[in-house]
Amino acid sequence: MFDYAQGNESRGTSPFPSSASLNDSLGDIDLVSDAVQSVPSRGSSSLEPPKPRSSSQLGPRKGHKKSRGGCFSCKRRKIKCQETLPSCLNCLRRSLECKYPEVLPHELDVMTVLRRQITRPSAALQSTPTLFTMDDMRFFQHFILNAYPHLPVNNSQVWIQTVPAFSHNYDYLMHSMLGLAATHLSAITNVDYSDAALSHRVRAIEGFNKALSKKPEKEPDGDALLATMYSLTFQSAFMSDSLIEFLIMVRGCVMLSGQLLSQSSIAFFVIDWYSHLRYMEPRLDDLPFVDMALAEGAEASLEALNFVLEDEVNSFYYSELTNVVSGIKASSKLGYWRLVGIYNVMGMLSDANFSAFANPNNTVGQILLAHFMALEVVLLPMLEREYDKTFPTNQLINRCSWFDSIERSVPPEFRHFVRWPAEILNNAREKWKAMAMTSGLTVAKKT
Repeated sequence: MFDYAQGNESRGTSPFPSSASLNDSLGDIDLVSDAVQSVPSRGSSSLEPPKPRSSSQLGPRKGHKKSRGGCFSCKRRKIKCQETLPSCLNCLRRSLECKYPEVLPHELDVMTVLRRQITRPSAALQSTPTLFTMDDMRFFQHFILNAYPHLPVNNSQVWIQTVPAFSHNYDYLMHSMLGLAATHLSAITNVDYSDAALSHRVRAIEGFNKALSKKPEKEPDGDALLATMYSLTFQSAFMSDSLIEFLIMVRGCVMLSGQLLSQSSIAFFVIDWYSHLRYMEPRLDDLPFVDMALAEGAEASLEALNFVLEDEVNSFYYSELTNVVSGIKASSKLGYWRLVGIYNVMGMLSDANFSAFANPNNTVGQILLAHFMALEVVLLPMLEREYDKTFPTNQLINRCSWFDSIERSVPPEFRHFVRWPAEILNNAREKWKAMAMTSGLTVAKKT
């Protein structure tokens, strides 16, 4: 990662694009999914045994890669496993217990990880017809005008012109764009498009998972995958009760970006770290100072959690947060770089460590995530500089709902650890509510 500070200071990374260290750790990983050995067909119902064929009749045997990531049930039955969590579709259909073998981090194929984690929201959901409606046309226009992701930075023209131009060749990309736009419209208006948004999301994820099994062949293939991943991630940011899904999608952005960069599979998006640096450095001039009282409040709140340093699952995230606070105290710019660097951490964790950290039952992890949301609010004037136009306040509105869920889930004996994040986010909620009154936005009420 690129080091922004001197000496032993913390390193800063881009929000999603993978750094060189991530690429090095992944190595040259093939995008092609492991193929499961096919199951021999059953014999004829006739009592006469089938006649053996000669090797010349059989022809050359096709090579295959044996899947190591399938669940135990599918391995026993010798069928292809979808490798999705918490259960593969085969086990889900037959109401079987679905367990996966434990794979060491260095043995993980990045695409296997993505296929396991980026699953359908619900196996019971039904997809929409292939024909697009008048609402879909409105969603498409809204995506181009107002709802496209602002990341990776300095790619607005790609989102506005290039992606819409080739999206008709990739159904999963089109559905991800329409899903994001529908969710965004629901968040900023009084019209509920949630059914359409979720339906498009289901179809986008289904098509995306299929596309991940193939290596990009022609020029826009990699860009279509990346645009879909970002659209799904930003849609998660507007969805209530989707914090875990958001973390999974962020992790997917980091891992997919690193993979596509290492294979030179990106034709239009500019996603390398140094482009992010060159774009943002001039925009971070003349930053306002952060109120030191806020930084000191964050420091004191995190100091009360210093017992986390003995916790293997949560200590990494705790250290990243304390680095952000120390960066804020040094300068607003350093605070910004360290904050956006935290996004990259999600893609560097092993599959097991990420699952343990993101687990909703991990109380300490949830408390740390609440602190991250509060620090986003503190550094909001800096994050605004990433946008080409006015920062959409509703981008962070949903954080209040996520925090409310965390606050409700924290046991009483841990409740004092979320006082500082509660103060920051509840104050922000009131400010955003006042802004919404003048712009027609809908702000989530405290539940």
